[in-house]
Amino acid sequence: MAHYLDDFIADFKKQMLQDEEEDYDDLQPDMAEFSMSTAAEALRKELWDNLEQQFAKMQQMKKRLGEEETRFHRIFFLLQENEQELENLLISNAKLREEVKNNPEEKERREYYRRKLWINDVYDTCISAAGMPANTRDPLEQLQMIKIFLQIISDVKMKTDEEDS
Repeated sequence: MAHYLDDFIADFKKQMLQDEEEDYDDLQPDMAEFSMSTAAEALRKELWDNLEQQFAKMQQMKKRLGEEETRFHRIFFLLQENEQELENLLISNAKLREEVKNNPEEKERREYYRRKLWINDVYDTCISAAGMPANTRDPLEQLQMIKIFLQIISDVKMKTDEEDS
């Protein structure tokens, strides 16, 4: 099939050349035709250059896509390779969390830090409510804040004691 197509193209080119030779003898050089053929040639060259640029961009994109695909396959392979190890780590981490959760000493430590954080939050709230900067150095202002803070803590303590009983 390709052989027939090549023969057809060759015959077509021969016929075109013969037609041009016959027409060339009859024509006088015309400047308008010359400028048109020059413009057409320039346009053809510009289109060809654009086509080559697009092809080069496509090749670069294809190369980049191949690199990304290779990197993806490497990552996927590493994940598959380490999947069992990751699963074991997750299981052991869950077991450790459960052990820590059921440990009474750990429960006390967590409760202590939870209360400490709550107290710090209340103290910060008192400071901001009084419109004082958190890093104030004035002893009288600090004393006043401590009194307010202790009053709030005692009020909260009484309220929680009432709720517990």
